[in-house]
Amino acid sequence: MVNLGQLLSFNISTLWHRSVRKTAPHALNALDYSDIAFQLATTDNLNNLLPSLLSQSALQAQCTAELPHYDSLFILTPLAGHKYHVHASALLPPNPQLMNYFESLRIRTPGLSNSQRIDQVGAHNIVFFPLQNRESHEEAYLVVVFKGPIPGDNHAANLLRPLRNALQKGLQAHQKHQQQIDQAVQQEREAQAADLHDSIAQILSYLKMRAYTLNSACLELEDPTFRKLSKDIEQQIGFAHRLTREMISSSRVTYEEPHLSSAIENTMNEFEQLSGIVFELDNRAKEPLETVSHPNEVLFIVREALCNLVRHSHASHARIVMTHRADVGISITVEDNGIGIRPDPARKDSFGLRIMEERARKLGAKLQIETRQQGGTRVCLRLPRKH
Repeated sequence: MVNLGQLLSFNISTLWHRSVRKTAPHALNALDYSDIAFQLATTDNLNNLLPSLLSQSALQAQCTAELPHYDSLFILTPLAGHKYHVHASALLPPNPQLMNYFESLRIRTPGLSNSQRIDQVGAHNIVFFPLQNRESHEEAYLVVVFKGPIPGDNHAANLLRPLRNALQKGLQAHQKHQQQIDQAVQQEREAQAADLHDSIAQILSYLKMRAYTLNSACLELEDPTFRKLSKDIEQQIGFAHRLTREMISSSRVTYEEPHLSSAIENTMNEFEQLSGIVFELDNRAKEPLETVSHPNEVLFIVREALCNLVRHSHASHARIVMTHRADVGISITVEDNGIGIRPDPARKDSFGLRIMEERARKLGAKLQIETRQQGGTRVCLRLPRKH
């Protein structure tokens, strides 16, 4: 005989558990996935936004409630140099063992895959869900960490599918948007370079020739005032012409090297061949340099430092030293054994120095220019460490 009390107890318990399973996903649905995709597509600071998204209380609460042994969520996005940028929730400090593991990963040979990956680090089981980019053939990952067995029946995959879709769409749109911005900036630079070449540069070329003729004529005069004045005019026009040519050249420079390290080395070799100065390269930051956010700006600063060195230092030897410390960041130092730098704000290269300082400020970096105790000049660019 069936015990009515037991039957009712069983049915009530069963219905309660089923209702929890059916209604629980609605908590995750409280997330606005279209807004997540939109934020990713339009942000200018992905590194701040992704930890904020991972920290949303609705997401963390649902993962904790629905996924047995759930520990944490991460997002890995590709970096230059075949490494990943690791984005973690801002709610709690990430596990150092997990962070070291993620930072040691290398991007695999380009190719898209629909399959998830599973790995184990200590007591943690890790599931990688690919967020594919079909245009660049790169993969980012939504990573779920469990401190225990991974739930079966693809429960994690099904629960997080709406989030994965939103992240994938947003990241793809973000990359496309950034590419459009970079392309527009480059086109604007090239247009400005063409305008400078066709207008101011040609006028200055004419004035440079006329100033030379004027100076030659004044040398035959007995009045030293005219000779000094004509010489000064010739020098200033020549300086303006050189600055304009350098602005045209800088506007056309593009970052085409696969790594910033090789771009700096090639730039150094270029100036060594042009100047006859003996250069030395000491690169102890090869891997950290691959993660620099704006390599073009860094390269421009190094080029300007080398340009000033070749033009004004009267040096026989120079070197570039690149170092990295986790607590400080990346340092790029250009130094020489020349005559040193004068503290005169009206010196001929002050305009170039101001441009270097402005670029460094935009990077959030520190630029220090000083005379070496042993003689010569030292230019040190300190890039902020990544948090």
